[in-house]
This record gives sequence, structure tokens and C-alpha cells, in this order.
Amino acid sequence: ALPICQRCAAQVARPGVLTLHLRGGDTVPAGTPEHAQPPCAMYDHILETAGFTHFQIVAQDTRNPCFLHLLQRYPDRLLDVRLGGSLEEAACALLSATSLAMAA
Repeated sequence: ALPICQRCAAQVARPGVLTLHLRGGDTVPAGTPEHAQPPCAMYDHILETAGFTHFQIVAQDTRNPCFLHLLQRYPDRLLDVRLGGSLEEAACALLSATSLAMAA
């Protein structure tokens, strides 16, 4: 197994919890159509129709406008925010997710 997978294996998966990966950094504002991020309504739709009672956010920074939107709209359902950190930490959080919503 790859070393990163061995280190990530120690993270506990959270069944029934949706992990949202919010892009920021060079994608907000989008310099090209390929970097455009989905509207917050996409995350709202998932949270309101897919049966998830709780979610966590993995994000490089707070530049994505959906970051603040989700914090304000669903404060009682938010379990964790993983902000910044290393690429390896973010990869482990995403790899250990049992349910994941992300944008390219």
C-alpha cells in the first residue's frame, strides 16, 4: 500500500456524515470556466434531500462563498471544519469519507 494510505487508515470514518470539499485558492474567483465552482444551491440540495443529518467541510481556505453560507445556514448540522493544513491531511480526510461531495 502507498504510505499515504497507511497513514490515512488511522482516521476514523464517519458513516452517515457527508464530507464537503470546497475549493478556494486559485478557483475563487474563477479565472476560466473550467475553474467555476458550483453554486451553494448544489450543497443545499444535497443536504436537504439526501438524508444526511450532519456534515463536515474540508477546505483550503474560506474564499469559497459557500463556506460562509453553509456555516450560517446549517450550524446545528456541521460537525467539523478542516481548514488549511497539508495536502496529505486534506487527502486523508477525503479518502476516509464515507459520503463525499466535491467540485473540480
